[in-house]
Amino acid sequence: MLETVRYPDEDPVTYRSQLDRAILEYLKYEFNSTVRGVYAMAQQLLIAYIDPIIAEGEVFELGNDLRSVPLPNAKVNVLEAWEEAKRHAKCCEMLLEGLPRPLLN
Repeated sequence: MLETVRYPDEDPVTYRSQLDRAILEYLKYEFNSTVRGVYAMAQQLLIAYIDPIIAEGEVFELGNDLRSVPLPNAKVNVLEAWEEAKRHAKCCEMLLEGLPRPLLN
């Protein structure tokens, strides 16, 4: 379920679920911020928890070049990388489903 909400103090925001909206709106008003502001804060806290590595390299931007791989010390947004990996896995699944089954001997 996608729901777009318009706020007087920022551009429209599209939520994936009612729970996401409730949490982010609570934080928005609690911190007197914007939804995008509290989302960025929450994302940084989550990334610090799930990715304890302190990278000292340059920021790695995910893009359309599938051959591009981050350096070992690159700063990578693990949440974006996870979403990208899920998209690639789905693409591979769809390609493999379209291939003919091998003939049995």
